Amino acid sequence: LFANNQRLLAPALLRAITEIGGAALSHSVLDHVSQSLARHYNDRITATEPAERLRELAKILQEEGVLVDFVESDGRFALHERTCPFVDMVDEGRAVCAVEQRMMEQVAGAPIKPVACRLDGCPGCTFELDLVPLAGTRP
Repeated sequence: LFANNQRLLAPALLRAITEIGGAALSHSVLDHVSQSLARHYNDRITATEPAERLRELAKILQEEGVLVDFVESDGRFALHERTCPFVDMVDEGRAVCAVEQRMMEQVAGAPIKPVACRLDGCPGCTFELDLVPLAGTRP
């Protein structure tokens, strides 16, 4: 009954924004989308510490139907998505992945780094919050 081509829309929109307005506009739009998503989740999160905020985000994502685990190991905290909420929208440049990463940073209130991606053949996407500063780096 319904066409299965919605996966074409987000990459086409991102290409059009970049082609018409350039890379700066594209980055601005993606930042705005990240902020909008972060507001959606921040309204439902009560924790103040980054790791606990990430844990609460994982719970909310589960409620929304994402298969996600919050993992804690050796002072590191990670959110491991076994399903991607945006898999049908991923473009060649992985802009949607960057949107999700930035949204998580805004929700956690701390840097998040992608450490695994299903697009690279991994079983899922993993985003890590590392609260243990490395030697020789600024906190």
